[in-house]
Amino acid sequence: MVLPSSVCYDHATETLFVVSGEGREREILGFDLSETPENGAEPVLRIGGAHATVESDLPRVERLLALDEERRRLWSGLFALDLSGDVRTRLPLVGWFGLGPDERAEHEQENHTGRLPNLLGYSVGFCDRFGGAVGALAVNPATGTVYVSDTPRYRVLCFQPQFAFRRDGLTLRNGAPACEVIGTGGLAPLRFSLVSGELPSGMAMDVETGILRGTPRAAPDSYEVEVAASTATGDVRGRLRIELLPQ
Repeated sequence: MVLPSSVCYDHATETLFVVSGEGREREILGFDLSETPENGAEPVLRIGGAHATVESDLPRVERLLALDEERRRLWSGLFALDLSGDVRTRLPLVGWFGLGPDERAEHEQENHTGRLPNLLGYSVGFCDRFGGAVGALAVNPATGTVYVSDTPRYRVLCFQPQFAFRRDGLTLRNGAPACEVIGTGGLAPLRFSLVSGELPSGMAMDVETGILRGTPRAAPDSYEVEVAASTATGDVRGRLRIELLPQ
């Protein structure tokens, strides 16, 4: 894994990506290095900023970049762009860590302190309690793991974009309200579906978060279900065992 930098090189397209500018003018410049440049090189594509020549859904360009060559993802801060298509035409935004940009993103995003857990980890890039904006970022292409710096506390935070189902089963009590997470990780957007088996009566699964909610009202027993999770980095299936205890 290479240390974080504001410059990254895409071997597949022989393109060098560099962050340029400030504020609303900030953009990612792409330089074509497939041939030896003479007397410098002009950018062949611009992403974000006021003078972008490539269409993109990127909300804003961050100071630091990282490249996941295996999954063809270009990271700008905590946003992921898809490089699998024609990078000179369009770069779609495929996801982000945290709950994503909203009207509070410019100030502080504290959604992870709410009642429902955030499946994608802390929204570090928007959260003042972690020192404000992320200062450095790197991706391990072998695992897809993203590392971001927490400079004020001399820490490195780790995020895993691959969704992993919880290994321990769930224990619910009949007649008692429940709210449980079936796994962690995954790169938005997420979609969940029940492949086989049945949840205890009274329980339902949120198709966008995978969170199980409800008040079980069924015969105490062991229930096993198979769940499919679809994420921006791939699909995965897992089995979940639920023990329903008497009231």
